[in-house]
Amino acid sequence: MATPTGFHLPIPSATALADALEKVQRERDDATPELDCFGDIEHDYKYECEQQLNRLTHPKVDQLRSRITDTAYYRREVEFYCSTYAQMIFDKLERKHEPDGRLTLDGLRGMKTSCRRLLAANGLTGESLRKKRFDITDQSYWKPEAELLQELAAIRATHLQAKRARDLAKAKTKKPPRPPTRKSSRKRKQATT
Repeated sequence: MATPTGFHLPIPSATALADALEKVQRERDDATPELDCFGDIEHDYKYECEQQLNRLTHPKVDQLRSRITDTAYYRREVEFYCSTYAQMIFDKLERKHEPDGRLTLDGLRGMKTSCRRLLAANGLTGESLRKKRFDITDQSYWKPEAELLQELAAIRATHLQAKRARDLAKAKTKKPPRPPTRKSSRKRKQATT
């Protein structure tokens, strides 16, 4: 048997060839999603500033920054400085009240007292400070205090019930006062004259 030496395939038309290529391209596009690794990234202004500020002197930077008129910009910077200052105070107090490397209950109480003194030195004392404490929103902070106050309320209720019971018992054992008699009325009259 003889092996065929050539196959005769019809030559596709240019249109058919273009359609087939487009079909293959669509299938590949559908199978491989578009890479969009930069779509959700915000512009990094901090990085941009770091790069530009490295080329300038500090006085020049301060001069340029003084031209900014956005109040939110300065408010955020002030908030940053305040939180930095607060952290510095906290770190200093922690070192003072943590002599052996671990913070104890007494150390924390000492830090609290020191903080209250600092606040008092700056005008926040007494009732104002007590009201300000209610700005703490962390429920785990308030839980021990609430439990303590609940215990105190229960003790007060128990003491009040015991006092009422004693008062009631005394009232039952006392003899009612006697109504005045004629003799006692005469004695009073003679004593006044």
